[in-house]
Order: sequence, then structure tokens, then C-alpha cells
Amino acid sequence: MVPTVRILNLSKNELNLVWELNKMKGLDLEELWLEGNPLCDTFPDQPTYISAIKDCFPKLLRLDGQELSPPVITDTDTPCLIKPCKESYKGSDALKSLVLQFLQQYYLIYDSGDRRGLLDAYHEEACFSLAIPSSPEDPALSSLCEYFKESRNMKKPKEPSLCVQPLKHTKHNIVGSLCVLPKTQHDLSSFLVDMWFQTEKVLCFSVNGVFKEVEGKSQGSVRAFTRTFIATPASNS
Repeated sequence: MVPTVRILNLSKNELNLVWELNKMKGLDLEELWLEGNPLCDTFPDQPTYISAIKDCFPKLLRLDGQELSPPVITDTDTPCLIKPCKESYKGSDALKSLVLQFLQQYYLIYDSGDRRGLLDAYHEEACFSLAIPSSPEDPALSSLCEYFKESRNMKKPKEPSLCVQPLKHTKHNIVGSLCVLPKTQHDLSSFLVDMWFQTEKVLCFSVNGVFKEVEGKSQGSVRAFTRTFIATPASNS
């Protein structure tokens, strides 16, 4: 409704997550004020904060009164963030920033209480599986019953179809399965991230860390997890 707006002041509102700004992504903002919003405290440092906001508003020149470097004009049809790796860790700083920004936004949405916002993180034909490295028959692990329902271990089933059934296919099925898992709060400071494969079209990385359940009969339980992501460049996500 206001496509000509160039300066916008949203200071001291109740914006909690960066993805809430997606509603305004079409604006060609040159100056934006966000100070005093909870989302400003979700970033580990100022460069990561600036990078995330500039991802929403590429033409931004000033953020919270601070002058930013001028935008770099690129061919939008060519993925520019992921380059072929001709030597060990060439371009690793840019990729590190990209991966950390992705993980931060992903888990902030995951913990927000409404995981439907993760639809933008998945390809239309994405796949997802979850596995618990223990037995559901162990009485000491009864608190993990909500996870065992979705667990996939290809070594266990005798019928081949049971290996395929727990595999979630398409982004709507994936996010639907994530929405029924217990509500959580991840400890971002615990994350151990490893990026182990990259080409122009694919980036593979894993993250280890801990989270706490914040609802239900296992409220307060702390879990350790490992996630592997296979990512591809996208024009707007």
C-alpha cells in the first residue's frame, strides 16, 4: 500500500523475529530503525544483525542511524553466495556467515511456538527424517515417546515399506511433522557447526547442540541433538 516509503521507524515495537519483517520485503527502504525491538537481541553480533536485515532490504543505506556499505548489484538469476571450492575453505567467511544466519533464523522460528514459518526454509520436494539412537522399549526413555512416533531407523524394520513410511516428503509434510513435536527452546550458544561439502548448487552442514522442552509432561528435560542440512540456493528464501 505504500511502495514509495524510503524511511521507516519501527523502534521500540514488539518485533521478536526477523521473519516478521518479510511482510515488508517489497519495500525499497533506504533507512530503517529497529532499535528497542526484542529481535535486536537475538543476534550474536552486529555484523550478523546487519546481514540479516539487509537480506530483507538489499537497498538499505542506514540501519538504526548507522551508515551501511552500499548495496552490491548482482545478477539475481545466478547464485552468488555459494562458489565452487577450488582450494580448501576458499570463501569460508562468507559461507560461515550464511550458515550461521540460516541456523539462527531457523531455530528462532522453530522455538517461536508457530513452526509454520519454516515452510520458507524448505524446497517443494524436500525430504526429512528423524531418528532416535535408542530403543523405545527402554523404560528409562519413556519421556521420548513423542519422538519415537516419528523415528526412522532403517536397520530395524523387516518390511521395506516401514523404512520409507517415516520419511517425510514435500515441505508441507515436513513442517506438519515438526509442528507435532514438543515445544522447545534451543541453546544457540551450545551449537557446534560443521560445513563438510559445498559446490555451486549444494551446501551440506551439520549442527550439534542441546535444547530444553518447555511444555508437556517432559517440561524442563534437556535433549542433545544432531541435525544435517542439505541446502540449495534460492532466489528469495
